[in-house]
Amino acid sequence: MSNQEITSKKDQYTKITMKGKNKMNVKRFALCGMLAPILFALALAVFSLMTPGYSNLTNAVSELGVIGATYALAWNAIGFFLVGALITIYAWGLRLDLRPASGSTIVPLLVAISGLGFASLGFFPAEAGFEPSLRTTLHSVMIMVYFLAFILVAFIFPVKMKGNDYWKKLALFSVVMGILAIASFFIPKTVPLGLSQRIGMGAHFLWLFVTSLALFKKPLERL
Repeated sequence: MSNQEITSKKDQYTKITMKGKNKMNVKRFALCGMLAPILFALALAVFSLMTPGYSNLTNAVSELGVIGATYALAWNAIGFFLVGALITIYAWGLRLDLRPASGSTIVPLLVAISGLGFASLGFFPAEAGFEPSLRTTLHSVMIMVYFLAFILVAFIFPVKMKGNDYWKKLALFSVVMGILAIASFFIPKTVPLGLSQRIGMGAHFLWLFVTSLALFKKPLERL
């Protein structure tokens, strides 16, 4: 066997090995996406019970991490930063799975922006009572960044995936989640703030869980 043939076989083996590693990495990244909503729900339940006078019906999620809140540091680290980091990691898994097909850049990019925006909420906690300040302004901006990125990806995803036999089955679900997120802004004021906010956030996290579960369950031969 010539040196050229040996080199060719080594290159082929390296490519196969790297492809296998990428497939397993996609599964791990998908697990991060599944873990994000579970961790958020558990953290919200625990911290809301631990915080005196806090109600999930009437209080905003951000109130758990405002300056001076009882467990602000812990909530901002776990409820915002860690959850946002998991979302961002999941975005890379989507990138590995989708490339080089249509949507392989814009869809993961928007998911990553959403995750980074969510994580940044922990870095920029609002003032107590959301009193006007630079911190409160930055916190509000990060909310808009993360939520707008999700709304965009919810509607762009089905457009980009219409030619993808595996992902197009989630097209209608994605649109419904996007509509639900937008609708949360128009819920009558008679509905408690906490409830209307959680409807929008619920749409976001349900989208994350379903899409990451689909990625995790995707057969290795199709990755």
